[in-house]
Amino acid sequence: MKRKTDISAIENEIFDLIIIGGGITGAGILMEAARTGYRCLLLEKGDFASGTSSKSAKLIHGGIRYLKYGKIGMIKESLDERNYLLKTYPHLVKPLPFLFPVYDSTFKYRVGMAIYHFLSNDETLPDYRYFEKADIIRLFPDINHDGLQGGFIYYDAVTNDARLCNEVLDDAQRTGNAYALNYCEVTGMSADKPVSVIHCFDHLEHQNRRFNARYILNASGVWMDEVLKLLTSHSERYAAPSKGVHIVLPKARFPFDNAVIIPSHDGDSRLLYSVPWENNSVIIGTTDTDYHGDLDHPVPQSEDVEYILKSIRKFSPVLQITRDDILHVYSGLRPLYSDCAASYDRSRDYKIWWQGDNLLNIMGGKLTSFHSMAESMLEELSKKILPPENIPASAQSLIPQDDAADLPEKFTDHIREKYLEKAIEIFSIAREHPENTTRLHPDFDATVAEAIYFIRILSCYHLDDLLTRRFSLSFVLQGCHERNAVVEKAARILQQENGWTAEESQDEISQYKNRYFS
Repeated sequence: MKRKTDISAIENEIFDLIIIGGGITGAGILMEAARTGYRCLLLEKGDFASGTSSKSAKLIHGGIRYLKYGKIGMIKESLDERNYLLKTYPHLVKPLPFLFPVYDSTFKYRVGMAIYHFLSNDETLPDYRYFEKADIIRLFPDINHDGLQGGFIYYDAVTNDARLCNEVLDDAQRTGNAYALNYCEVTGMSADKPVSVIHCFDHLEHQNRRFNARYILNASGVWMDEVLKLLTSHSERYAAPSKGVHIVLPKARFPFDNAVIIPSHDGDSRLLYSVPWENNSVIIGTTDTDYHGDLDHPVPQSEDVEYILKSIRKFSPVLQITRDDILHVYSGLRPLYSDCAASYDRSRDYKIWWQGDNLLNIMGGKLTSFHSMAESMLEELSKKILPPENIPASAQSLIPQDDAADLPEKFTDHIREKYLEKAIEIFSIAREHPENTTRLHPDFDATVAEAIYFIRILSCYHLDDLLTRRFSLSFVLQGCHERNAVVEKAARILQQENGWTAEESQDEISQYKNRYFS
């Protein structure tokens, strides 16, 4: 398979910046740096968003639970960023009402809600409302009545984390100032001052590569310590990963239209969230425990799943949710920096620091705050290198509109809602063949034209890339009786677009099934 980027054309270029890490933090830095006028390259050892940035709770929020820790500055920043993302990516970040049931005195929660709304300082979302016990039961009859005092409905937002990451990377590259390469693993660094040489292994084309830059920005998340050891032989530990496990249920088994805050079953004051998700599913999580295992493959433990199930059953005994109802379980690692606190209490703030003269690191933070984190990185960088004077115009505004009257209306409405002005590119693909407007399966909002768009434009090379991080179908395929047909259809599209042999296609299918259906 051949890359979308002509690597031979950039291997000899001296970039202003090389960014290590293709999660949402690295993507945000690439975007802001490219908009500012820096020539920059991003390198990711796996697929974009394949780590933490596809395994989150899917929430864009201020972090209401941090009020009890007094993290007012962090909450304010997160709420400002939530409002920014709602306006900037309205097709990917959408308002979401939350039910917050109260099982003890409501006074402190009234105060907390008032502070949370005040910190939002924006009319982007509706105000919160308090409901008496009878009203909560009327609205949510499946809730546990015992000890219920009342509750609140307030608003935050939901997103598709992996799609958001890929969209930000795509926008960055459309400026003409940025390149992003997935499956390009950093293996070391050598100095040829004032230029640093980053050594990589290209897992797609199976060869070593070298790229040059004046400054290196390390946004590798939970892999921070491993990357620093490769680049500098530094042995100090900065990363203290926290594992978060989520389960995915059919919407029919957890029929709440709102997101719901679910108190922990054992009274440890922790809070879980249910999030209505794509393709009639619900995501519920998360656990929050220290992690010391394999960073590339954090495995959900049986006790993690049981913790969530017990909390759900206490919250709504009548639903009788069991392991048999689960469609999918996923485990992600939060990139927290080390301090003395336990995982649940550890700060979600972020830290930026220099390692030598030209290596700038960022650690910590939240999905919600990726944009402000990027701005902070560039502010720190500007102390050593001034931004270029010629700032490129946004390429997005140059995409013309297309009324697509020749295409099925149901298809065009679906594509416009998901992609806004970039829909024109998918419409063009749809016109290549009548089948391109059809779905991979009638139950799922995933069309052939979108799959081809992801492959041609968004660096999608493997089945896992397509079905997990571009379509999010891996969350729900387990509940589909025709799941094998969906996987095989996706493989045929990838085979045609990426030039796979029949053997390569079958190998991809086998690997995917072993990972998700075994």
